[in-house]
Amino acid sequence: MTEQFHHGVPETQGLLPLPVNTAIGDYVIDQLLSASPDENQYAASARSGAAKTYRVVEYLANEERPIAALAKLRLDHPALLAPRAALTLGARAYVVTSQPQQAQQISVLSPLEALQQIITIGEALAYLHSQGVAHLRVQPGSIILIQGAACLCGLEDAQIVRLGGDEARLLFERDANFLALTLGALAGINQAQENSDPLVRAISKIREQGSRHRYQSAAQVIADCQQALGTLQAAGRPGSQRAPLTFAVLAGHATSVGRVRTNNEDALGELVITLPDGTGQSRLIACFVVADGMGGEAQGELASQIATQSILEQVARRLALPLLQWSEEAEGPTAVGALER
Repeated sequence: MTEQFHHGVPETQGLLPLPVNTAIGDYVIDQLLSASPDENQYAASARSGAAKTYRVVEYLANEERPIAALAKLRLDHPALLAPRAALTLGARAYVVTSQPQQAQQISVLSPLEALQQIITIGEALAYLHSQGVAHLRVQPGSIILIQGAACLCGLEDAQIVRLGGDEARLLFERDANFLALTLGALAGINQAQENSDPLVRAISKIREQGSRHRYQSAAQVIADCQQALGTLQAAGRPGSQRAPLTFAVLAGHATSVGRVRTNNEDALGELVITLPDGTGQSRLIACFVVADGMGGEAQGELASQIATQSILEQVARRLALPLLQWSEEAEGPTAVGALER
């Protein structure tokens, strides 16, 4: 039997821990994890009975915490452990975050694994930046492994910023360069190294770029990591020490008004940029968007067209443009993943 908690506790008494089975909104406390005068942490489950576990942080309602504001953004990315809910009950406030049962702290990895995991974390970081959030604590301690896949957490000090402003640009650059340094730490590389292993050399170079604050976006770090992996694949091909890597895009499209409506409200778009570098290699930026119509709603065709154009605009401005500005550093192929909606 659960008890819904409503009453407040005077601040002078501090935060006395709540008993097990206390209901906090849609969640039920299963276990007290830690307790202090100004913060308690609990393991919780959903009142709906869903087989998921959560971490609930409890603090005094008059205290402002950045992570509570993040919950209102409803951040959603498969490699991001973002807050799911924030609520206030009486004198206490709560932030609820998913807490996967099989999560473990990331440790030193092989160069190949480090590159692969940092690409995943970089994608989560780029998503955060697209939502106007600077992480501010990109480091190995902010990465966990869930069934072997890297997940970015540690959003307690994350900051919401105005997109397009100088503050956002500086903080996003800071995140990107710390992402490069984190790659070096995960691979056990703490300074520039000369090594016969091409991946070690590549990671050392990426780390050095980060230490000199050369990266302007997470997309650039991802591009370097992908380039390193592509170079390794080329070197492993029989009969060639460095076979040229090229990318080609074959795309087609078709749309139909369907059997019910008389007006086709669907929209689609594609953005493909190929940058040959004169050595037989190329860099590719590609995005494909499909926007299904609203099915008879007023101005549905306009809504799908705006959605398509907006997505392509954001991809061009936030992913393609930084890579184009950085192209003078490029040596190999890069593919920015396709976005489908």
